[in-house]
Amino acid sequence: MRKIRINTKKKKNIPMTIRIAVIAILCIIVTVSAYSAYASHNKLPTTIEENVTICNYIHSGKFNYIAHLKNNSVYETLELYPGQGIIFKKITDHINGSFTYRFDCDQTADIEGHYTVLAKVQTDIWEKEFTVVPETSFSHNGFIASFNTNFPINYTYFEDIVTYINNETGVTAAEPTLIMECNVLLSADITNRNIDESFSPSISVLLGDDIVEIKGKLSQTQSGALEKTESVYYQPDESEQRNIWMSSSLIFCIILIGFAVLTTAKIPSKDITARQLKKIKKKYGEWIVETEKLTPPKDVKVVSVNLLDDLVKLSEELGKPVIHSTPMPNEKHIFYVFDEAMSYQYVLPTGEQLKKITRCPKCQTKITCEGTPGEKTHVICPVCGNNGIATFEKTGGGKLIKSLFPKD
Repeated sequence: MRKIRINTKKKKNIPMTIRIAVIAILCIIVTVSAYSAYASHNKLPTTIEENVTICNYIHSGKFNYIAHLKNNSVYETLELYPGQGIIFKKITDHINGSFTYRFDCDQTADIEGHYTVLAKVQTDIWEKEFTVVPETSFSHNGFIASFNTNFPINYTYFEDIVTYINNETGVTAAEPTLIMECNVLLSADITNRNIDESFSPSISVLLGDDIVEIKGKLSQTQSGALEKTESVYYQPDESEQRNIWMSSSLIFCIILIGFAVLTTAKIPSKDITARQLKKIKKKYGEWIVETEKLTPPKDVKVVSVNLLDDLVKLSEELGKPVIHSTPMPNEKHIFYVFDEAMSYQYVLPTGEQLKKITRCPKCQTKITCEGTPGEKTHVICPVCGNNGIATFEKTGGGKLIKSLFPKD
């Protein structure tokens, strides 16, 4: 049966610091998302204060007037209502005003109140107030309370008062104005709660002019509401927020696992070499002598060994120290054992180390080889002395798949 080999995608090799930083950030995001989802799921109800409307109400007031005219050739009628024409003083006999008030409530109430119609004369330097309709009470039980009152708009009388005060003070006041104001004070009892309010609509007439011009809105309103404060238990709906946090936690968890599985840490060769030297010095420190740059003499035969263990064994057998030559930058670390005209050396590989046990094709002796991916190293069989080259390769999984020991 033919075997089918499936090639898996190689892992992405990235610097260790970047890989650790990315994994740490993803872990933090997953933790925060998971905690936020848990917190939103277990959020307790809170008590809030709410204003609850008991009832709504409105004050409505409407002024009206009738100007009674003398016989004249301007108008064909002797009565002018609002909007029917200009009121000329010389053809006007008198003006009567009226005010209609109404209180509307959407709840039954015990309503009591009183009103007063005032005439206020205002100038730029003084003000006087006169009662036109004295305090009058009204009451009602139900949804509506209302009243209607009549009063004269006696502008000539108040113009005489202005003239009298000007003569008395010797100072002519500017812009004298008559203000007709109805002050309403109302009290309503609704479900043992009270409404206490005032409502004061008004109109005005400029005194001292040849035309009587009544200014101000004839219809005026004022609305309000009776409220009370209640404590309400509120359970916030965090389902949407919770789903978002849970989805975020799941997505970043998948990203974290995928990143951890599909990437490997790229360790700088300098760091690998430094760790190798540290392990070597810890294990064989008593056999090793440190030196500066060392080059064996030309007449010395150099023999390379594949493993540092083999070099240390030679050192013990020969009674010679292992000399470590500190290399120049970008050079390899070399360990020597000198014995008269022989120099045994072990070159410390740089980068990731691979081990492979192969057999000598001549005597079938097992030989352990070390090297870095892609490196070719010289191998000598310790039994028969057969020479060869071992080539190191590895798959995406990191296993050595090829080690050749050529035959003679």
